[in-house]
Amino acid sequence: MCRTFFHENHEKNGSGQMNLFQQKVKALRKALAESHTKAVLLTQQKNVSWLTGGRSHVNPATERAVASILLTGEDVTLFVNNIESKRLIEEEFGSHFDDVREFPWYEPLSLEGYTTDQELEGILQPLRTVVLSGEKEEVKTFGIETGAAIESAAFHLTRGMTEFEVAGIMARACWERGIEPVVNLVAADRRVFTRRHPLPTNTVIDEYVMLVLCGRRNGRFMSVSRLVHFGNPGGDLTRRHEAVTTIDARMINGTRSGADFAHLFSEMKQAYEDTGFPDEWTFHHQGGLSGFASREQLLLPGLSAKHVKNDQIYAWNPSIAGVKSEDTILVEDEPKILTFTGDFPVETVQLDGAQQERPAILVRRRL
Repeated sequence: MCRTFFHENHEKNGSGQMNLFQQKVKALRKALAESHTKAVLLTQQKNVSWLTGGRSHVNPATERAVASILLTGEDVTLFVNNIESKRLIEEEFGSHFDDVREFPWYEPLSLEGYTTDQELEGILQPLRTVVLSGEKEEVKTFGIETGAAIESAAFHLTRGMTEFEVAGIMARACWERGIEPVVNLVAADRRVFTRRHPLPTNTVIDEYVMLVLCGRRNGRFMSVSRLVHFGNPGGDLTRRHEAVTTIDARMINGTRSGADFAHLFSEMKQAYEDTGFPDEWTFHHQGGLSGFASREQLLLPGLSAKHVKNDQIYAWNPSIAGVKSEDTILVEDEPKILTFTGDFPVETVQLDGAQQERPAILVRRRL
């Protein structure tokens, strides 16, 4: 049994939200027509959240959304079970659909035969990764609040805490700001030098900590890393940090509309070479295009056909053993750092004809 209904009064029915929905529907229909595709069934969280502007998951450890959306040349139809229908329409998606088909959870609806979003990723990704003008203020606020969440943890962690405890502080700071801490990494002391993806452990902090956060809000991601040292860092750590922030600054400065990924990759390698760490790039990916996945497209060699576009979001994360530099940026006339709060110490990196501020190591008193 499948039931059709409409709901008019809810929190997501604002004119701005409706306008964004209509813009995306129009763009997707145009892309479908150009590819001679009559319809698409959106089933993945990243695509359902992009179109609706709301959360489309219950279990964050899955890629599939809890509802599906069928978009044709004439209609947009939401297919959703009776557990989720009222909540999604009132709290997440709004009632912008031409039709809502509700079905009992114990009678799963078969939607076989439609072209799915997995099959049309090449069409959807370019749409999904561009920030519309009506989304920019929300995106900029999200970026600042993500930066504030990780920096709150950096200011409040103490020696003697475990990595698990610090991850808990960071998670709380995220949830207090309406951010899901999807990636929450913490490394203390030796693990900063030996683990590029440090899931938190019971390791106790002595003097040095790395925090890494990929936060999500309504499906969109922001990524940021910060470093904390109790007492002054030694000369070798300072040298490594100066190198990695220089690499990051060069990558950020080069992220401009029209730049192709193959050129950016070559420039990244050259930056590692110039700073005295020629092989360190091989030990961890360097980040890339962001959006409704923490990385929609990694920076890889040979992608000369992939170009940076205005209004895309990027998160570069160069690393050298013991240090890392990462913020999320929006491509405009000048790259804008979204996760900059103004509260964390920064260092100014001088480039040819430009300069770029990058986070310093937060030095705290060793009590």
